[in-house]
Amino acid sequence: MNRTQGAKRKCPEEFFVSALQVLDEPGGIRDLTIATLCHRLTVTKGSFYHHFAGWDDFVKGLMDYWEAQQIERTSAQLNEAQTAALHLGSIVELASNAPHRTENAIRAWAITHEVVAQTQARIDARRVAYAEVLLSYLVDDLPFVKRLATMSVALFIGLQHMEPRPDPEQIKDIMNGYLHEVVGPALDKKRPGTS
Repeated sequence: MNRTQGAKRKCPEEFFVSALQVLDEPGGIRDLTIATLCHRLTVTKGSFYHHFAGWDDFVKGLMDYWEAQQIERTSAQLNEAQTAALHLGSIVELASNAPHRTENAIRAWAITHEVVAQTQARIDARRVAYAEVLLSYLVDDLPFVKRLATMSVALFIGLQHMEPRPDPEQIKDIMNGYLHEVVGPALDKKRPGTS
């Protein structure tokens, strides 16, 4: 009996989840291969090719999956923020709880793969836009909000690349300190039209 007999056929999402797990490990992108994925999922390469036309098709699907995950994370945080203080907290929570090693691997991959680079650029642009929305609850000056949002995302990316990388609590502390020092005077400000 071969490995796929008697077993459920793997769905594309299982390949994507497994790929993100590989990217989260020390070998990162170097270890991400069709053979590695099939071994981890205990399927043959035929199962991979049942779902994907080839490697490029898989990478496109993986990046779509990764992007959807990031959109879901930011949307959930945005929906939970109800007060000015929570808006700042949402930025900090999103930054501290991100899958940092996975994202580092994807950023490294983006240097050599256009689809990956385009996906990461869209995610970063969405993060800046998300930060702008939250910070606009605190600050009336739109150009300042845009600068602050860009700086906040840049700080987040920079923290991911430090060695040794700060742990989530350290990232939270650094982001909190940065945001409170910069926008602290506006923390009690209400959104226009709210009491």
